[in-house]
Amino acid sequence: MIRRARSSTSYATSDSARRFLNVPFRNIRERFLNFQEAFPEDGDVVMIPAVRVYRDIGYDGMIMPDHVPRIPADEARRRAFAFAFGYILALLQLVYSQRSS
Repeated sequence: MIRRARSSTSYATSDSARRFLNVPFRNIRERFLNFQEAFPEDGDVVMIPAVRVYRDIGYDGMIMPDHVPRIPADEARRRAFAFAFGYILALLQLVYSQRSS
């Protein structure tokens, strides 16, 4: 995961972009192995710079939520996943509408 990513693409290269079929796009609060699931906008990772990195390296695979938090009255997590997919789509639209730096 790219924690508080900078606008630099030093985290990845265009060669690595071709190696991945999909990116599990999730956010968490706290630390590895001691964390809470979070919605994309509500965790420790700033997601807009992360999506910019994928854009800048030419990644063209799937970006999808793999886990979402539990919310009341949504035991199957359909609403939670719908929110996460909508948020990811909005991030993609925002970032891809901007010029690559």
